[in-house]
Amino acid sequence: MHNELRLVGAALLAACLLFHVTPARAGAQEWRLSTKPGAAMARAWSATRWGPNLELQAEYGINDDWTIRFGASYSAFFKPGAGPEPLSLAWTGLDAAWTLDILQVVPFLFAGAAVVAVGGPDTSWRARLGLRVGLGVDYLLSRSWSLGAEATYGLIVPDTGQVPALVTLSLRLTWIWF
Repeated sequence: MHNELRLVGAALLAACLLFHVTPARAGAQEWRLSTKPGAAMARAWSATRWGPNLELQAEYGINDDWTIRFGASYSAFFKPGAGPEPLSLAWTGLDAAWTLDILQVVPFLFAGAAVVAVGGPDTSWRARLGLRVGLGVDYLLSRSWSLGAEATYGLIVPDTGQVPALVTLSLRLTWIWF
């Protein structure tokens, strides 16, 4: 009887090792590519304006806690009655993100700097420094895909007179490979 129990136990152990599925989680030395459609809010023409925002981002996981992120985004704000040309903000920059890995739910905080180009009606295109902070959460659907949301506050230095700051709210769809 003991031999049969040992044989069943060994078979169960072998099956567990063979079919072991690791939990989906963030990790070191992973590359991630994200697309982040969303909405942006800025103070423009003495009023708060909303407009579309799109960001593309590449990330590299240094370890399980820290990620370096490089991204580029574009936001457009239309002035009522001013014609088809929007006030445009284009950001490109580098962030450092700290993640709290909780199996499939991965909250994160980030901060970084960017070059911001501002242009449009009543504004000639000029590059400025941008500083940004934000937070978000990802839900890991599998080892290769995650879905999440992110909120960012960006400050433009020096103040453009039209857009001193930008707030974005985005959804994140991320492809992960390693």
